[in-house]
Amino acid sequence: MASEHMQSRREPRYPLRFEIEVCGIGKDMQPFRVRTATLDVSEWGCRFNMSISLEADSIVTLQALSNEAGGKSSTAPVMFQVVRVLESKGCWEIAAWKMGPEKVWPVELPGGPVDDHEEEAARRRRDDTEQ
Repeated sequence: MASEHMQSRREPRYPLRFEIEVCGIGKDMQPFRVRTATLDVSEWGCRFNMSISLEADSIVTLQALSNEAGGKSSTAPVMFQVVRVLESKGCWEIAAWKMGPEKVWPVELPGGPVDDHEEEAARRRRDDTEQ
């Protein structure tokens, strides 16, 4: 199911900030548990910054700890696959896709996209050529 959505990679993203907890195994093969916040989210994915670098294709669990208003709203941990890792402003920008149909965000996503798909596609092409 996730692979169907991963192939399109064009679903709308929303600049919603949720406090999240990310758990997994780092490049150094040591387990980690990090609290951070999303940069943007979609029904099947998200972006967030971390001080720990991850490998593309690694698996992490992600749990939303707050809602958009900043109130506590813990959801169950959900498995994500890391699809992109970029160095960004002294940390690592991680893009990840949900591996199953579980609901992860504590709100219903808005009805329309907030970013231009062509601009995002151009950014992805630039990111891919820089790697």
